[in-house]
Amino acid sequence: MMNARLEQQPMAAVNDELSSFHQSLARELHDELGQELILIKLFSERILRSSQLGAAQEYAQQILCTLDKTHQQVRGLLQNIKSPVPEDVDFRQQVTELVAQWQASSQLEVSFSLEGDVDAMPRDHAHSIYRLLQEGLTNVVRHAQATAVTITVCYAPDLIQFALSDNGRGMSSASGQRIGLGLTGMRDRVLALGGQFEINQHAGTHINALFPLVN
Repeated sequence: MMNARLEQQPMAAVNDELSSFHQSLARELHDELGQELILIKLFSERILRSSQLGAAQEYAQQILCTLDKTHQQVRGLLQNIKSPVPEDVDFRQQVTELVAQWQASSQLEVSFSLEGDVDAMPRDHAHSIYRLLQEGLTNVVRHAQATAVTITVCYAPDLIQFALSDNGRGMSSASGQRIGLGLTGMRDRVLALGGQFEINQHAGTHINALFPLVN
């Protein structure tokens, strides 16, 4: 009986580790590839609506660039499923490029603010906030039918705050399963770092995440 208990303990630890890995894999695949597929869809729709050859060719080039980026992301995921924000690229540059990409591919008006020395925030927090922004914008464009979104990332030595608000219909009235996976992944990322996650869907969707920092 004692030997059985001793054998079960390592197996339980292995199962917990596998479960954590599967959850991490699901989040990374969802966050990395979901955004790029939506961008490809948006550019394709613009090609179909375009009456000018030059504009259609430009959108087609954007699709090729997005597909190439998606291919690189898949390779990166296979090499290291928990790959964080690259060390050689600062957080401010990463999120600014992400917001610009969405502005170029959609009709969404984005108000974006970074407060404090965001490049000094802990690496794990920077990675999670990047994913929150990525998933939040994907959901807004795909489901919320919003025309404007406001995003704020505020870094202080003892607290990081992320806030995203749109003027859409509220994502709860959209396709529930897809939205559920995205919001669940966002919540899990916040809770994994000891943070607080809150969503309000009155007059649009409002997402807030707080990350207390321990010195």
